[in-house]
Amino acid sequence: MLTFKRFAGTVSVVLLTLTSACSSSEQPQATSSATTSPKLTAPTRSPRVFKAKASSPNSSPQVQAERFLEALDTAMGAASIAQSAQSNDDWNLVVSRWQRAINLLRAVPQPSANYAIAQKKIAEYQRNLAYAQKQQNSGLTPIGRANPRPVAAVSRQTKPSAPTSAAPKQTRPSTVTPEVALATHLKKIGAKFYGTYWCPYCTQQKDLFGTQAFRQINYIECDEKGKNARPDLCIKANISGFPTWEIKGKLYSGLQSLQALADLSGYQGDRNFKR
Repeated sequence: MLTFKRFAGTVSVVLLTLTSACSSSEQPQATSSATTSPKLTAPTRSPRVFKAKASSPNSSPQVQAERFLEALDTAMGAASIAQSAQSNDDWNLVVSRWQRAINLLRAVPQPSANYAIAQKKIAEYQRNLAYAQKQQNSGLTPIGRANPRPVAAVSRQTKPSAPTSAAPKQTRPSTVTPEVALATHLKKIGAKFYGTYWCPYCTQQKDLFGTQAFRQINYIECDEKGKNARPDLCIKANISGFPTWEIKGKLYSGLQSLQALADLSGYQGDRNFKR
């Protein structure tokens, strides 16, 4: 009996040690699984941060080029409207177009390839803006009406006098138009007009003068395929776009109104231009 009790006690002790060993071996597994779970969720946050930093549409070269071209188109529209502007509303539109073109060019960043050209255009467009603002405040109609009034008064006074004094005053307007007078003035001061035969704005500039008046202009063809081409003179003058005017040693690129050319050249004659 004593031997059997000792054996049973020994067996119970062995069983207790085995159960305690199994329970202690299972606990590290639970803790290890708990510690590894956060490692699976950490990588999912990093791609979101990089996606937020990648969005910069305003700084792309394509957007910068589109804004530069939009500025040129807006400026051409302002110049075209200025040719036929007659009312205050017309000049208000011209002023707004020049201002928008300037703002678009100012947005061109310095690293852009168009930055240097944009700075030159800003100076040119600011001069055109100043002229448009001047016309906006004063208007061209009072200037156009001021010229015929003295002529009418002189004609009435010359009726009783001899016809010899009145004849030259009546023939001058028919032979020398304001466009011809302006073109002759530009020729006298040595102004030069650089263009190409395929440039549509060069053709439009010629049409503003008319065939008779444009014969007085010192026109320089910059394309070697054009008639009487002088590309060497264009390169020497650093011409980068067409049309370009050289007046008193300064370059003015783009289509210019006859009023603007009169201001830039210091023309003091009749400004009652038809176009």
